[in-house]
Amino acid sequence: MISKRAAMNGSSLAFRIAGLRRTIRFGDTHRALGDLDRCLGENPSASELWVLQAIALMKGGRPTEADGAWQKAVNLHARPDDLAQLLVRMAREQQDEELEIWALRTALSSCTEPQGLLTRLFALQMRRNDFMAALASADQLIALKPDYEPYLLRREASLMGMRHTGDAVLEWLVKQSPVSDAVINTWAHLLLERAGRANEVIERLAPLAAKPDAIYVFLPGGMGVNFVKQFRQAGLADTITFLSAFTVDESTLPAQQDAALGFFGGANWAPNLDNPQNKAFVAAYEKEFGAVPATYAFQAYDAALLIDSAVRQVQGNVGYKDALRAAMMKADFTSLRGGFKFNANHYPIQDFYLVKVAKRADGKFETEIVKKVFENYADPHAKDCAMK
Repeated sequence: MISKRAAMNGSSLAFRIAGLRRTIRFGDTHRALGDLDRCLGENPSASELWVLQAIALMKGGRPTEADGAWQKAVNLHARPDDLAQLLVRMAREQQDEELEIWALRTALSSCTEPQGLLTRLFALQMRRNDFMAALASADQLIALKPDYEPYLLRREASLMGMRHTGDAVLEWLVKQSPVSDAVINTWAHLLLERAGRANEVIERLAPLAAKPDAIYVFLPGGMGVNFVKQFRQAGLADTITFLSAFTVDESTLPAQQDAALGFFGGANWAPNLDNPQNKAFVAAYEKEFGAVPATYAFQAYDAALLIDSAVRQVQGNVGYKDALRAAMMKADFTSLRGGFKFNANHYPIQDFYLVKVAKRADGKFETEIVKKVFENYADPHAKDCAMK
């Protein structure tokens, strides 16, 4: 049994340690170190005191002595993983990220289960934009646990590093990452994050690829504008077929222009779709806005026609939700895309086309239908949907 005197001494030591932790946190390391020396003179085998002294020394700018104090704690403690957690916990309460990073690195040298510490170290390194260090931590995690989670961390560090630091991270990635036929598609994420220097990345990575026949990208808006221009400038358009979705369309072609000529996309509509209602819509749109309508304009117009047809069927009584829903399902309107109806799961049944960027006689750019790919295409999962 523990004697009453020993219990009192233990309580007294715990009380003194709590006070020392507060003293260090408030920045009075000189006073804390003096008190620690006295406590250690009375309790030289208290590993917790040596951990606290290591933190105080490190915070006081004495790293060599801090490492020595930590080593004494390790030599005294039977469970290195518990001691590592204690060091990190005490450092973290100081609310000093540099101190916590030191503690994590120091603890990693002694513990046998480092995964949690490495994950925390990675998070701190990312927050401080130290992406090269974060990549190294991610690689250590991969070595410990080669599954998808650490690979996602590595990818995150790569993406953020490309955005913020560029050259050094790109150099590291080129050396470390395996390259395959799909290299361009794989690195599209990096180009998306760093579109302003996409040409540099393409020029560095494209020669490593095994001459892919085609590239498929999904880069809407400004990201697609930059990617298309740099892809053309890098000379890749001469040998690699460009396939895409929402990357080359009438919303981006005014900026991409000749760089996008001949590039392909998949769509459920195009400005030159040959039916009376679409011809009338395109002509009216161009007259009003002086631009070629994009797929977003046609979809908005179709949506308005659909809602109008349903509201008319319920005679404006939109409060009758079941009736309004049934009217919407009928899709009793003339779609700009031609035939249109809803499936049981409320997904459209419609045609899809291969479209290609072309330049019109008036100098404007548009996507034009090359061929119909699917007719009355229905979502293959509709049969499994309980919605009726």
